[in-house]
Amino acid sequence: MTARLRALSGTDAVLAALSAVTAPVRYARISAALRALRVLAAATSDERLAAFLDGDDVVLAVMTAAVDVVEATGASVDRADDAGAHLRRALRCAGVRDEKAPISGEGDGERISQTQLIHLGVVGIEIVARLHERVV
Repeated sequence: MTARLRALSGTDAVLAALSAVTAPVRYARISAALRALRVLAAATSDERLAAFLDGDDVVLAVMTAAVDVVEATGASVDRADDAGAHLRRALRCAGVRDEKAPISGEGDGERISQTQLIHLGVVGIEIVARLHERVV
């Protein structure tokens, strides 16, 4: 009964629309918070904070927020977690960046591409962290 009422109410469609509309805001807030935390880590020489910011959890959270922005533009993103999917996302997002798509100004395509290459082990985390500084 609850599922039927939920389907009739259109709540899921409203939540999906709100998620799409707010995706760029979430991404901007994450990026701003990371910039502030990187400044704090550098100013205080906090190696634990710096390591956390370069860790997989943060990198994946940023990539997920970037994917949400890409999907909000109407583009589809393969969310599979196998090596082939990571490579396809990396290549596609690198191409999207070069085509000056709506996401290119925020660095979303580049962020997704870099994260996928890290997961594939194609690029070391140190190199991507330097590229990341340029984007964030």
